[in-house]
Amino acid sequence: NALNIAACYAAARYLGVPDVEIDNSIKSLHLPKGVHDKYVLGDTTIIDDSENSNYEGFKSALFVLGAYPSDYRKVVITRGMTELGKTAARAHHNIGEEISLIADQLIVTSRDYFETMRHGVGNRSSTTVSLIEEEADLLSFLKSITGSKAVILIENSVPRKIKEYYRNSFKRI
Repeated sequence: NALNIAACYAAARYLGVPDVEIDNSIKSLHLPKGVHDKYVLGDTTIIDDSENSNYEGFKSALFVLGAYPSDYRKVVITRGMTELGKTAARAHHNIGEEISLIADQLIVTSRDYFETMRHGVGNRSSTTVSLIEEEADLLSFLKSITGSKAVILIENSVPRKIKEYYRNSFKRI
C-alpha cells in the first residue's frame, strides 16, 4: 500500500494538513488480520496472507518472501486464487512463474489450479511443486520444517487446524 499512502500523503500536504497529523495517521494504519501477518518460532517464520488472494496481492507477498536471505528455505503454501473467472488460468500460470523466481518449494492444497501453477513454475528453476490436499498431511509437513531456517508464505485459505497450529505455537510479531 506504499503507493496509496504516498498519494494520500501528497494530497494531505497540498491541503495543508500538518505533518505531525499526517505522520500520526500513517502510524495508526494496520492491515487486517491474515494480511502479511508474521509469526516466528525459532528460525522459522510464517507470513500469513491467508485472508484473501488476488494476483497483485500474491505478487506483493512474494516480494516480502523474496526479501529474506538466501540461506532461508522459502516455501509457498496456497490453494490458488479463487474467483478470477476467465483470467484464472493465465493468472495462475503467471504466478507460478513468479514463484519460480523466489521460492524453493510450492505446496498447492487444491487440485483446481495445481497443474496450471506447476506449468508456470516449469523447469526454469529448482523450485519443487507438490500437491498436498489432506489437512493432516499438510500439518505434518508444516511441523516437519518448523524449527529449521525457513520462511513460509501462506497465501489464501488454509484449513482451520493449520492456522490454529501456527497461531497458537508461533509468536506473532
